[in-house]
Amino acid sequence: TQWDKPDVLKTVDEILREMDEFEEVKSADGNVYYYHTPSGRSVWEKPIPYVYHAKDNRTKMAYLVSRLGGQEPTIYFELLAASLISSTADIDLRKLNPFLSVDTLKITWGLLTGAMLRANRVGHANRCITSARELLGLLITLRNRNPQQASVDNSLKQSITIKAQSLADQLMTKRHYVRIEKNDANGTSQFYFDPRYLIFEFNENLVLRLSQVELVEKFVNALRGGNSLCHQMLMGQGKTTVVGPLLALMLGDGTKLIVQVVPQALLEFSRGIMRARFSSIIQKPVY
Repeated sequence: TQWDKPDVLKTVDEILREMDEFEEVKSADGNVYYYHTPSGRSVWEKPIPYVYHAKDNRTKMAYLVSRLGGQEPTIYFELLAASLISSTADIDLRKLNPFLSVDTLKITWGLLTGAMLRANRVGHANRCITSARELLGLLITLRNRNPQQASVDNSLKQSITIKAQSLADQLMTKRHYVRIEKNDANGTSQFYFDPRYLIFEFNENLVLRLSQVELVEKFVNALRGGNSLCHQMLMGQGKTTVVGPLLALMLGDGTKLIVQVVPQALLEFSRGIMRARFSSIIQKPVY
């Protein structure tokens, strides 16, 4: 039971009337977008009124048969995942399947986000299990040593200390790009995040470090403010494999060309990393 009438039960006139409720608005930088007054939703392209009569299922049946016969496209997982970072995802998917309702799309995005979050966390849990087994192996080695030999084996003790600290850090890992917005009026909290971080983590099966998230946001904010920025990072902090590709994803919005300058000796390696990052779910040309 719900108060709002589902799209599938709306008449042609009702859907066309709803399409007319999109108001053309110009942003501060002069770009045109469309604002839907009843829902408060904004989109870059005015939705196309895909309509069919609710009592006549012949059109829908013909579509399903055509899809089974390969005459209509099937929406696959990689496309859904990539659509998560698109500002016109709902419109694009309804072009492929005009019978997708607003409610169905909301459920789809929720299930997709939950699946990606869980899959990424499972990958991280597996890394924790591997580290725990390695630590256990070191402890068993120490236990099997005779007391006199174990007391002077500083290298083994140091290895155990480093591995234990690494495991503790892994177990305490958070998603640093998730923000919490508290509503003091009713005492509730709302979680929100930039889906580009999630899809990057899912694509690479990793968890972004706090320093990496903060650095990327620092660069993005500097660019938005029209400022240049230079930052030095030590070896092993993810310059080439994480920060560089993630900045390319965040800044490459279709209106900007991203250029990465590297030493000659690192050209092929850096280009290979970028191509690997943008050749599966997220696809971008890398030259």
